[in-house]
Amino acid sequence: MKMYTVLNTFQDVEHEVLYKKGEAYPKNGYETDSDRIKHLLAVHKKYKKAFISSDEESSIKEVDKDLSTLTADELKEVKNETLKTYLESKGIEYKSNAVKEDLIDLILGRE
Repeated sequence: MKMYTVLNTFQDVEHEVLYKKGEAYPKNGYETDSDRIKHLLAVHKKYKKAFISSDEESSIKEVDKDLSTLTADELKEVKNETLKTYLESKGIEYKSNAVKEDLIDLILGRE
């Protein structure tokens, strides 16, 4: 079974297990189906974030990077979800309907 990386900590109602950011999904001994994977990969309507990523290496590296050191052009290549996760990790608030340019301005300290 393919493994995924947890982007945002969540309590999995299917497994009744807490998954923390950076961990593998599903945990050893647990199996899941493609519908559950699709649900967790998609940006959740209520929480405005995805919970897992199929691209584990690049997602973890991008989130762990100090995105404020990148240029606006470089940030345009970063996924919106990664920009939002970075802002959340820094305690920077953004509007739920923020577009990429708004997120980039917040990261670069432009308002």
